[in-house]
Amino acid sequence: IISEVELAYRFAGCDFLAVTGTNGKTTTTSLLAQILEEGGIRAAAAGNIGSPLIDAVRSMGPGDAIALEVSSFQLDKIERFRPKVAVLLNVAEDHTDWHGSFDAYASAKARILMNQTAGDVFVVNADDRVAMEIARDAKGRVVPFSATRLPDEGIGVDGRNLVYRGRRVLSVDEVPLPGVAGLEDVAAAAAAALEYGVEPGAVVRAAKGFRPLHHRLEIVAEAGGITYINDSKATNPHATLTAVRSLTDVVLIAGGRSKGIDLSPLADTVPPVVAVVALGEAAAAVELGARDAPPLA
Repeated sequence: IISEVELAYRFAGCDFLAVTGTNGKTTTTSLLAQILEEGGIRAAAAGNIGSPLIDAVRSMGPGDAIALEVSSFQLDKIERFRPKVAVLLNVAEDHTDWHGSFDAYASAKARILMNQTAGDVFVVNADDRVAMEIARDAKGRVVPFSATRLPDEGIGVDGRNLVYRGRRVLSVDEVPLPGVAGLEDVAAAAAAALEYGVEPGAVVRAAKGFRPLHHRLEIVAEAGGITYINDSKATNPHATLTAVRSLTDVVLIAGGRSKGIDLSPLADTVPPVVAVVALGEAAAAVELGARDAPPLA
């Protein structure tokens, strides 16, 4: 049994720039595709992002590139798939109900680099311990990124600027995505595109014109001094913690299914979370995980 990613790869004539991670994949992949297009490369966003990869490769040839969002499920069933540029955003507990353990989940994520060679690139989050452990096995060039510092031989923040290999790319204030998570996504997409050969100006133009996607820190209303934010794509504690880091006085509405993961890290959302509305099948676990926040409902 092979995944659709593996099948499509066998028929493809284009390059692949693949993005995986527990959180931030869709935003990073979408921005990466826009940067590639802005740089004059015929590109498409496909894979786990919504557009089937098997359809996308039919219209792409040599010199074209696909920005591919790839999940742990898809990576678990690859054999020869080899992205020219691979991006690992972060690795936190998720989908334990399917993979069976965190180690198995992390191992599936690590498969994104298993077929890379010395001429390929691995873009990795310098501030994520598990991701950096995975990077030790990379055969290609490792390019670290950070939203809080400037890593050696990578891309990150120096003062109020995003800097790549000693060169200013754009101001942090020009990044249209909110918080540390948004800056990480921009840094990762920029690193992937720049390593692929896109000129820096394309990164700036694409980043300035990019807007948050639906359900990802999306401001849906402002009324009575209250801002209502839809971040329903944050389906695990890591995503929730990342989202609230840049906010204040948060009333968190959370619930649904736990997917077999530990929800106790939700306690670390306090502060800035001041109250929790717990819903659905996981309501009791959410309430327990956020026990330091006074219950609102």
